[in-house]
Amino acid sequence: MNYNNIFKEGVSLLNNDKFAEAIEKFNSIDPEVPNEVKHILYYNIGISYKGLREKENALKFLYKSCDLKSDYDLPRIGLFEVYTLFGDWFNGFKFYDWNYVTDTMFHYEYNVSKNKRLDWEDPNTQIPLNIRFKKDYKHIQHVSDEELSEIYINSLNKVKNKVIHIISTQGLGDVVQCSYYINELVKLNPKRIIFSVRPELYRLIANTFKYTNLIEIRMTKLHDDEYDYFIPSFNLIKLFKGDNTPKKPWLKISLYDFEYFKNKLKLGNKKIIGINWKGNPLHHNDKKRSMELEEMITRAPEGKLVSLQFNPTEEDKKLFKKYDILDLSSNYNDCYEMAIIMLLCDEIHTVDSAPAHISAGIGRKTYCYIPKGFEDYRWGISGDCFNYEKIKLVRL
Repeated sequence: MNYNNIFKEGVSLLNNDKFAEAIEKFNSIDPEVPNEVKHILYYNIGISYKGLREKENALKFLYKSCDLKSDYDLPRIGLFEVYTLFGDWFNGFKFYDWNYVTDTMFHYEYNVSKNKRLDWEDPNTQIPLNIRFKKDYKHIQHVSDEELSEIYINSLNKVKNKVIHIISTQGLGDVVQCSYYINELVKLNPKRIIFSVRPELYRLIANTFKYTNLIEIRMTKLHDDEYDYFIPSFNLIKLFKGDNTPKKPWLKISLYDFEYFKNKLKLGNKKIIGINWKGNPLHHNDKKRSMELEEMITRAPEGKLVSLQFNPTEEDKKLFKKYDILDLSSNYNDCYEMAIIMLLCDEIHTVDSAPAHISAGIGRKTYCYIPKGFEDYRWGISGDCFNYEKIKLVRL
């Protein structure tokens, strides 16, 4: 059997979560294969070790893959995932921007003047984006941790009296998570902060910051001349060197709107349990992070179950009748209204998707179900969540 067939078998095992078997298969390939094959082989071995939660072995093979092909993005994305999975955000963010080398996570905003990027002095930002923009980078510069910390400080020092544009990157939940750091940015005395968000988040984010005159929330694209510097929302964690301390709730809704929904829905005095059992079906990891409604029902505590699930299926609706579940999905049109309904619940039980971030961000007691072996940087590999004070992680 040639190495191509063995490699395909290894990838198939990896994709089916058989990590140890995948490693054994990859290791059976002749070590004398060409380097253009070997760097991909090392990457897959590293990711397999990540699946086994063997940090040092995962890092070893991902670094070996990087050494063989300096402009290869996948092992660097893997290094971001491994470091942050184990709570090391500082080292993880040295590799985060490699997400943008390929079109996989490319956003139109990265075509603006790169010298307006707030953290452009960071070589770990410059190098992958220069490669993305088809420029030749033969040598990848490395800086010490002390130098990198100084670069982050200098980047934040540029904020004073400047207009800062924050670009929403990643999914809705990630943008919610990163919005916490906007209050930290305000403390640096910018002239103005313009935060571009998707329509689903507009009212929630706008209401959270409506009493802060420095902050403007938009849903439209900005012209290059409307701001002095821009920063992707997720990179705020990098610049503020996320300290892994649970964040107190910061998202806010209007008391008037809360009372309106309270009177409209009349949920009563019984303990109300909000449930959400599926994430975005287009998410690459949806099969692993979502669950069936009946499984969620068996895991939720006693009380009145109310569904917060967006677009429930016809099969779901049949189960609503069977288990006397109140479907509230038709009562909200965006994340703001979902947040209000969550506040009317006593607890929220959800899978790893945007509702988990929204619920914890508004201060509702939240139970987030995480399949063991598929935790990512948001949740770590053990214990409770270091991102939110109000989340209890249930590791399945």
